[in-house]
Amino acid sequence: MALRVKKNTYFGQELVVRPRRLALMNLYLHNVEPQIKFGDSIYENPDAHRFDVILTNPPFGTKGANKAPDRDDFMVSTSNKQLNFIQHVMTILKPGGRAAVVVPDNVLFADQAGEVFKDLTEQCNLHTILRLPNDTFTPYSSGTKTNVLFFTKGYPTETLWVYDDRTNVPGITKKDRPLTPAYFEEFEKVYGADPNGGAKRNETDSKENRWQSFHISEVKERNYKIDSLKWLKDDSLEDADSLPEPEELAVEAIEELLLAMDELKQVLVLLENGEPAASEGKKAEPVPEVELAYEEELPEGWKFAELGSVAKYINGMAFKPSDWETKDRPIIRIQNLTKSTNIVNYCSKEVDKKIIIQNGDLLISWSATLGAYIYSGEEAVLNQHIFKVEPFTDIIDKKFLFYSVNFHIKKLARDAHGSGMVHITKGFFERILIL
Repeated sequence: MALRVKKNTYFGQELVVRPRRLALMNLYLHNVEPQIKFGDSIYENPDAHRFDVILTNPPFGTKGANKAPDRDDFMVSTSNKQLNFIQHVMTILKPGGRAAVVVPDNVLFADQAGEVFKDLTEQCNLHTILRLPNDTFTPYSSGTKTNVLFFTKGYPTETLWVYDDRTNVPGITKKDRPLTPAYFEEFEKVYGADPNGGAKRNETDSKENRWQSFHISEVKERNYKIDSLKWLKDDSLEDADSLPEPEELAVEAIEELLLAMDELKQVLVLLENGEPAASEGKKAEPVPEVELAYEEELPEGWKFAELGSVAKYINGMAFKPSDWETKDRPIIRIQNLTKSTNIVNYCSKEVDKKIIIQNGDLLISWSATLGAYIYSGEEAVLNQHIFKVEPFTDIIDKKFLFYSVNFHIKKLARDAHGSGMVHITKGFFERILIL
């Protein structure tokens, strides 16, 4: 192997120590000595190095979550990590350099997506988008719909080609339908031999009408919202607009399995100790003392406490599409808290008072997207996968709890880097220690 290939061809950057170490070790065992830096690709300004080819599956940045990075090279200021990563790739590509970037569907329609894709199509030739089959990354991020963007830096987009390898294609499973090269045989053929997308292309080259071209004027008419470029009817759906998103269905299934495991654990406790597990609605108990794992003592009056001992956590209701209405109380979903959608559903039926929320309430999303939020808005009802938090105010201040919870759940998300959706059980959450 040439020395240039061995030591001066493969570069990367990784936020988490362990994956970086594994990547270095893997490539070293293949007789390659890559240069993989340790750091945050989004929130740290890049050095002067520019690249000919970039292959990546973001997002990587977690530092400064919910905060737009301070980057002079970014044309659009946003806290959306995937959109920021597209901008980062545009910066570090050489003129004439090409990239293939894996992104989830929400990047194609998220707030400010149009601005980022406008800039991308003006600076680069976004010549191809591949819609990947459902569950391509199973079991690591089941339910997440993903795409691959192919673009070349240096001249603007004139025609965008989209290959739909998802609609009416059976989803990927670990055992029965594993991902194989056969899924991409036709795409490779219609893509052509030119890696920059310059080969002669024809929509009729796809037997099932999966290959369509869109002039940049059409993209502009749709405000650069790439997700709207669809033409195949999904035969498996009678009414796609009335069904929950696949991510929600997947998360609901995970939740039910984890709850079943918790119930089995309680049965084991009964069998072993003859004592039932603590009830969900227990009153505040004295803050538990914890033996320190380090020599330095806490300041006088400071103690460790489990989250479950300082507040009550009430999960929202599993609303079905048939419950959705167009007026009355808003249903607050995770998408509304993260502002990843402008769509608000409503509910007029009677619900348990416990899941009614008011302006200023502390909410915690605990599945798929982890985060703590101070609710700002009119009286509403809470959807599942979000806790309404009722702090025991004689023990802890609500704002302190908000900042403390945010610190710990960001650490959970960072530790789960690369695993797609993050999901925690209520029992696990209540055992998290805070100061």
